[in-house]
Amino acid sequence: DFAADARRLIDDAVTAPQRRAEAAEQALSLSRDQRRQIQRNLALIGFDPRGIDGIFGPATRKAIGDWQRARGVDVTTFLTAPQVNDIQTAANRRAEELVREASARREAEERADRAYWRDLGEGRDEAALRAYLKRYPDGLFSDVARERVAQIEDRRAGEVRREVRQAWRSAQQADNI
Repeated sequence: DFAADARRLIDDAVTAPQRRAEAAEQALSLSRDQRRQIQRNLALIGFDPRGIDGIFGPATRKAIGDWQRARGVDVTTFLTAPQVNDIQTAANRRAEELVREASARREAEERADRAYWRDLGEGRDEAALRAYLKRYPDGLFSDVARERVAQIEDRRAGEVRREVRQAWRSAQQADNI
């Protein structure tokens, strides 16, 4: 006689926390931009929502669930306000780490660039200038190297023009085929 009621109670016991979590997230009234930011933050901290479109589809729900699992909280795939804040805080920390890592990489690249320029004699000959530009086309000294190569090429072009004029004069003086 009470089987239907028992099934309903069991179903309620299983689904009630999920429904409460969904209602709590809906109460946040997240805008599409806020949802995009949450997706960006999840991606930044290593939980890929498979797109940043402001729509919490299956991939975003999975990312949220994975994040909740990693944090050791109830896996509902719906967010609470404190969880949104925790994700933002973690993303801010990760962004700062990425900035520090990029800065360290840039500094190392600049040290290598300066050392290579110094090792090549600071571009005193054409071969060194071209080697530098091949390795560091946008390097710290690339403008100087390009300018020096242009000067060398201009000198060389001037020499060729002088040689051509001299050959023409010689031909005119010889006055023969």
